[in-house]
Amino acid sequence: MKRRLTVITLSLAVGLWSASCLQQPPAAPTAPSPPAASDVHRYQIIVASEGDKGSVLFLLDTKEGATWLYRPPQGSAVNGFWSDIPRITYPPDFWQRAFSQLGSAPSPAATGAPPAAASAAPARSGLPDSR
Repeated sequence: MKRRLTVITLSLAVGLWSASCLQQPPAAPTAPSPPAASDVHRYQIIVASEGDKGSVLFLLDTKEGATWLYRPPQGSAVNGFWSDIPRITYPPDFWQRAFSQLGSAPSPAATGAPPAAASAAPARSGLPDSR
């Protein structure tokens, strides 16, 4: 009986040892693929100095045009944060109207009005008032 137990134990040990030797070694992790050419230098940081107030940081996504402003920590806050700057966009037909009106606006000399009078009363072009 002892001999039989020794043979079974020995065969079991040899079987486990051979099974562990036959396993494939773990594959080495592959390096991450480099970013696409369009994503290289996609984000730019712009530093604007405000003199004695410090600096302001802007983050610009050069692919999609999104912008963010860095808000430094204030008071007892530990970390600052990036907040997005909403873009003001107009539909393409707005720009087509604006440029067509610019091209068709009569010059002050053609209307006979003095240049001062022409510049005092701006024409309604559909553009938002910048004042």
